[in-house]
Amino acid sequence: MTERSENLQTIRESEDFDFERLIGRKANNLQSLRVILTGASRGIGRAIAVRLAIAGCNLALFARDAEALEETVDLCRAASHVYSFKKANISTFICDVTDTKYLADCFDAATDDLGGLDVLINNAGIALRTDIGSALPHQIDSLIDVNLKSVMHLSRQAVPLLRKSGGATRAIINISSIAGQQTYRGGGLYCATKWGLQGFTQALFKDVREDGIKVSSICPGYTNTAINWNKDRDLSKMLQPEDVAEAAIWVLQYPNNGCPREIVIEAQKDPR
Repeated sequence: MTERSENLQTIRESEDFDFERLIGRKANNLQSLRVILTGASRGIGRAIAVRLAIAGCNLALFARDAEALEETVDLCRAASHVYSFKKANISTFICDVTDTKYLADCFDAATDDLGGLDVLINNAGIALRTDIGSALPHQIDSLIDVNLKSVMHLSRQAVPLLRKSGGATRAIINISSIAGQQTYRGGGLYCATKWGLQGFTQALFKDVREDGIKVSSICPGYTNTAINWNKDRDLSKMLQPEDVAEAAIWVLQYPNNGCPREIVIEAQKDPR
């Protein structure tokens, strides 16, 4: 069996995505972009990683789960070989984004590996549904640390590098949620972090727009991921991770005289 045949087999055996949809249109203008992506081990992060690999990007992938992250890398390499005929350049970092010092060290190591930075995609996130009276202090801290503070810390390090990158495409994309647009019962803590992320994203755009850096938030509704409150929904009607991945690609391909600052995506049919 040839290497290409082996890679095709890997893709066919994957149950994560509809690969034909992930291929989409050829994203040739994204080739060799240097990208850091957090939360890359599964779900939306994995779909974005595979889509970027197909586009020919160089990737530094951050996640906590080493085994799941290696599965993402295998899919990226297989897909890039089959669909872009370019061996994916991928480095991985086992990293808890709440460990600020280690996160900074991983960022520095990743940008050394990449030789700079063109794109930061903040995808790592956690969810919790509970009323404030039942929440535990560490749950509050974890939500804020993962969903908001890690984005701020990584953006702080990324902006100076993006300013001097000189690349035609430079961007920070934050994977947010429709919960940053609305509220719901039991969602006060989660919504607070996503509303905060929306505010930070919009202010950051104003800080760096004159430098030619796009800053965008993508706000999906119900998406077929491992979040526990999806269990009672119709998964077939939900957004799929590759839907969100395509939105990230669209931001990066958007003409440089404009910036899609906020993309809200809802399932066409209500999965509830």
